[in-house]
Amino acid sequence: MANLDLIENGELRIENNFRINSHYLWSYSPFSILNSQLSNEFYSEKGILNSQLKTSLCILMLGIQFVFAIPSPDLPGVEIKDSRMALEQSRTLVQKVEEEEEDAYKNKGWTAPSLEMQLNQDETFIGMAQGAIFVPRFTESRLEPEYIAVKIDSMSKEHFNREWVGKPGSRLVVPYGRYKVFVGSSSRDKRIEYEVEVNEGKTTLVPPGWGGLVINTINEDGEFISESYEIFDVRSGESFGKGFGLSQERMNDVKTWILQPQVYRISRSGENASSILNYITVQVNPGELTYVELVFEESTGRLVAGGVQKMRINTTRSNRWTYGLRLGGSASYTTLVSLGKDTEQRTYVWNALGDLRMRALYNRTKTFWLTELYIRENMQWLEEEQQKSQWSIAQDLLQFQSSIIYRALDWIGPYVRVHAKTHIFPEYYWIANLDSTIHRASIHGDTVGVFSGDRIRISPPFDPLRIGEGVGLNLLPIVSNNLDVSLQTGLAARQTIRNNLLIPVNRMQTVFVPATDNIYDYGWENSVNIRLALSRFATLDLIGEIFFPEGRVKEYRIEELSADLRLALTRFLELSFQQQLIDRVAAGIEAVEGMPRFESLNTVQLRLYVNF
Repeated sequence: MANLDLIENGELRIENNFRINSHYLWSYSPFSILNSQLSNEFYSEKGILNSQLKTSLCILMLGIQFVFAIPSPDLPGVEIKDSRMALEQSRTLVQKVEEEEEDAYKNKGWTAPSLEMQLNQDETFIGMAQGAIFVPRFTESRLEPEYIAVKIDSMSKEHFNREWVGKPGSRLVVPYGRYKVFVGSSSRDKRIEYEVEVNEGKTTLVPPGWGGLVINTINEDGEFISESYEIFDVRSGESFGKGFGLSQERMNDVKTWILQPQVYRISRSGENASSILNYITVQVNPGELTYVELVFEESTGRLVAGGVQKMRINTTRSNRWTYGLRLGGSASYTTLVSLGKDTEQRTYVWNALGDLRMRALYNRTKTFWLTELYIRENMQWLEEEQQKSQWSIAQDLLQFQSSIIYRALDWIGPYVRVHAKTHIFPEYYWIANLDSTIHRASIHGDTVGVFSGDRIRISPPFDPLRIGEGVGLNLLPIVSNNLDVSLQTGLAARQTIRNNLLIPVNRMQTVFVPATDNIYDYGWENSVNIRLALSRFATLDLIGEIFFPEGRVKEYRIEELSADLRLALTRFLELSFQQQLIDRVAAGIEAVEGMPRFESLNTVQLRLYVNF
């Protein structure tokens, strides 16, 4: 019989025994069983088929076997063999946004990346039967309030009316369906409400129809201080909550307010919504981040000025640096005419006020570096008939400060700071119209001479120069709207450079002694700030600062220890109780025998505000 062999090059060879030798096709299909049965028949000597028919059947059998013996196609997807491949594969499934279109929020004051970059940088994986909600951020996620998403459709009873909490700038993965999203800094009834549809495998963007506020509190010298305030709706008088500014060492922890677009009233904490003092108003615009400064008088805690801060210039989304410059001033001329019976007296007063602030800010997620130069001058020229003109300087300040903060964790991080403070122009003491004689004394207290002339120079330019450095840790054990506790501990050094300074030694300022020696001091500084909102009508501020010179605990100096309790009794009446401990050693007052070292200053105020 003929034998039919299938060889590796695909050719067929026919022999007499018609044997089929298909090695690698044998096990690929169920037809191999039938092929085996036919082959046995072909081997039988009693077969009645002729050789031509047998050959045709074998060729047909091979064709059928070849068609049905093709291996099954591979399963869809990529075979995941290690965690690295799994991560790369999940990244390809994250929905991306093209950045070809123009950024609609480019000049809105955001310090966060653009909306498109925020979406593309977030690599949150969206699973099966899920979608995502994305609420953009203006600053940092940790500084903005979380938003709430509530499922409102009844497709799944398990998830109906369930709440999810998300952080701005990150995708919130939820089951697909319809949701209500609540965005804002106040209670839910005052937040902005959106209704969105979440599709499977897609990200639903909530467009920023809200506005943002970053509020800093400073004193009259431009130094950042910790003071509290409250935000009201101008129209309804409803309160949106209390906030507080922070010192320079904690500037990167100032919270961002997320509010509905409208006009708001920012008042000193304790003021009511209708008082005529201690407040400013500000407009919040949709999609825009606004920076506001509140100026407080440190001695009384009054809010004396404030407004929108226009310091953020030369900043880009890809650059972490922000540069600012602000220059302002005013000039006035006043004439006073005094009429007598036969005389006429004229007085001319020129007044000039100016300030310059330059700022450089580097801000990343964990690193915050602020450098600032501040100059403020208030000069006056007084000219009277039959008298010599007097040139006086009401305020002369030159201040430089720089601090670097690294937030290792949300509640702890090291800081480094340096600051310098002096004045530019010489300071004079006018003695022309004084009845008493001004004496000059030695450093030992002996009188060595008498000053003559119209004035004496008591302070040359840049004298004294005060310099300070510090390095340590910032601790934030508790941060909330009702309770804020901040601690600071570290090493500090202080230098006072004096060249030719004259210092009065009595209250009448009739005896002056020269001060030419420099003062160098270093030690261990510690401070604690506690702000407690007992209710909407009661706040308590506790401040404590203690310094250990050269690390000697027994020689401690209490630089500040104060408590301020404010009670809003009625809408028009407020009771304030302030207590302050004064350490005469820390104040630089020499110890006098028989006088105590510490003094307690207690102040009770009852304030009445009436507004019609």
